[in-house]
Amino acid sequence: MDDYDPEIKARVGARRPVGRPAPVLPAEVPAPVGVGGVTGAVPAPVILAELVPDSGSDVDPPIYTLVCQGEDEDGTRCVAVSVELNGLAEVQGWACVHMMRHPDRRSFRMIADVPMVAVPETEPE
Repeated sequence: MDDYDPEIKARVGARRPVGRPAPVLPAEVPAPVGVGGVTGAVPAPVILAELVPDSGSDVDPPIYTLVCQGEDEDGTRCVAVSVELNGLAEVQGWACVHMMRHPDRRSFRMIADVPMVAVPETEPE
């Protein structure tokens, strides 16, 4: 969110953009510094998992915020920000209303706060 101005950061609070579900990929863990300052990388154990939205009854529902990225003719970015929206249909509605008011503004950024859970292919031992 570093490319947003402070007003937008304040409106969306501590929310972070969340991407679509993707597999968890193996990582490399840096090894501690050895004798003579030599370092290396030790492969981490591979745990294949899929990151999916958490639909449990004890989690908050997803919340979406839309930010207009359109520009005026003078090059000024719009940065209009929606209220917190509770579904993708509401996101679509906000974008359509904004485009009716400003027909040339068609570029948006969606910030999603979606509870996620990693589901491993096999349970770790």
